[in-house]
Amino acid sequence: MSASASDPNGDRVNGILEAELALGTLLFEAGAAGQRIFDSLELLNERLGGPAIHIQVNYESILIALDSGSSARTVLRRYSRKASLNGRLLAAVSRYLNSLPQGTGPKEVISTLLDIRSSVHAYPTWQVVLGFIGFSVILVYFNHADGGGLLIVAISGLVLALVLGW
Repeated sequence: MSASASDPNGDRVNGILEAELALGTLLFEAGAAGQRIFDSLELLNERLGGPAIHIQVNYESILIALDSGSSARTVLRRYSRKASLNGRLLAAVSRYLNSLPQGTGPKEVISTLLDIRSSVHAYPTWQVVLGFIGFSVILVYFNHADGGGLLIVAISGLVLALVLGW
């Protein structure tokens, strides 16, 4: 997606389109419903001051078209599969979109979306660690392990907590 020299508006439209595609991809991968993706993309387009937008969302792709009069851009992104629902990620994206001030730049939006994607997980770290320890203790108990086995499970749980950054 490159703008021609005769179209100074093209770079702006390309930036907005990239931000909208990043948002659509994030929502799609988090398991958002089509209407939620549609509404979120329209809201982002409005906040970025984008041109007229056309959105099509189905089970395996998102199509976004922007038409500013002097330039039109269309992008289609296909996905191999619909991801499982990540409610925490969807909530974080919604909070961000609802607090997004008018006139925010597309690069800032993309950067924030990448930060949200990398910092929000389906389950909090403490739940993963406690689930691992609980499952391991039950497994050790039913296999009639001694105190040494329980100690090894506890140490492995602590190592998991350190690796996950708890």
